[in-house]
Amino acid sequence: MLNTQRYILTLLSAIFVISSGCQKSDLIGLDVDNAIKTDTITTSVEVSTVKEDSIITNGSAQHAFGYINDPVLGTTEANLALSFNLPNTSFSFGTTPIIDSVVLALQYGKEFYGDSTLTSRFAIQAYELDTTIGNESYYLNKTWKHKTDTLGTKSVRTFSWGDSVRVVQVVDGILDTPKTVQPHLRIQLDKAKLSTLLLGAGSTDLATNASFRRYLKGIYLTINKANSTGTGGITFFDLLSSTNLSGLQVYYRNTTSAGAADTNMVLFPTTSSIAASNVKHVHNASVVLKENDSNVSEVYVQALGGYRTKIKLNDLTINQLKALIPTTAGQKKTVSINRAELVIPEVGTSSSIFKPSPRLALYRTDIAGVRKPVPDNAIGTDSRYLPESIFGGFYNTSKRRYVFVVTSYIQDLLNGTLKEFNTYIAPIRKNLTGTANINASGITATRAILPGKNHPTEKIKLNIIYTRPD
Repeated sequence: MLNTQRYILTLLSAIFVISSGCQKSDLIGLDVDNAIKTDTITTSVEVSTVKEDSIITNGSAQHAFGYINDPVLGTTEANLALSFNLPNTSFSFGTTPIIDSVVLALQYGKEFYGDSTLTSRFAIQAYELDTTIGNESYYLNKTWKHKTDTLGTKSVRTFSWGDSVRVVQVVDGILDTPKTVQPHLRIQLDKAKLSTLLLGAGSTDLATNASFRRYLKGIYLTINKANSTGTGGITFFDLLSSTNLSGLQVYYRNTTSAGAADTNMVLFPTTSSIAASNVKHVHNASVVLKENDSNVSEVYVQALGGYRTKIKLNDLTINQLKALIPTTAGQKKTVSINRAELVIPEVGTSSSIFKPSPRLALYRTDIAGVRKPVPDNAIGTDSRYLPESIFGGFYNTSKRRYVFVVTSYIQDLLNGTLKEFNTYIAPIRKNLTGTANINASGITATRAILPGKNHPTEKIKLNIIYTRPD
């Protein structure tokens, strides 16, 4: 019978580079059970920070909006382009309508990242779009042309995304009544301009949603940075919800046959498919300088098309890991990985505003650069996959770190079943999805700061527990 010995292999990886060039001089510590002996070797391990891919934003679960000044990374600006559908296919304002007011209503999503106190002020401006939102895919870096005259402005001290709103419900033929509705932002728009636009629409313009969107292209929402104060923040709008009240709320009057005034409210709805965020990152010069420097103390991950971190164990590393395993003469070096954990400390300054991302995703790419799940997270495609809560990536606030279980991934790399091209980590929302999380996230605005090669106290570790035949 074969006797088995148990070894703990701790791989401390600390080289972080933006470029894909090969970097050397990291440490691997081989710790044997019962402290029999400890060996240290130098191997080639690459860990780097790279720019994130751009993200398709129309059709998204929630849309980013706002402005934030991150003292470490720099500024992030999220603007929003919106188009609108008709209330119904046979819509008409009726006889001699008079518009009393037009309100842009946007239902909040499930996240705000930034300053939630009253020290920041957001100066919001709305413009008429000069570009039609069509059926194509729009990325976060898409710029939107708009007219220069403002349609509306609003100054808010905080996006009250957790607070319900009390509004007056206007229903044809009955008394107006107050009603509590979902948390949302309300911006009063220019009544004269919107009256001209809406009441000037012809029958052809009102025939279909597509023809109406060609007539009234939509609204562009942005933050006036010069008139805003404080750190700021990024909020999200949910335009997919079944309770969606987002769109142009038009309050108007008709004269009845008896000569009385009849007040009405009609919603020209916006939806996720006809809305798109435009996100601009302007990173601090100190961050940009670090992008091509392997000798740094920290690296970054940032959502909304900002940064992701690349972790790479190349062929030389895997071969040297195999070489560390003691074997008898002529015996094949066969290893069974019992557990492998990638441990990633977070080293940012503690802040109530810039909290670390509550969750990171980990994935790999193939030879063509296509994103693929690691076996431990290949939900539905690999029988060895782990539930999301076990696979990990969730931030531990007490230990200030993220842990991924990558047992099957390391096993496949050692066996040669998989060839590693690149492995990445990046922020995602905390909620469980039931799927492998490999796509860049446009539905969170979080970031995290991780230790680089020269960090004075913290390192990224890969802890491997394995057995071998004696």
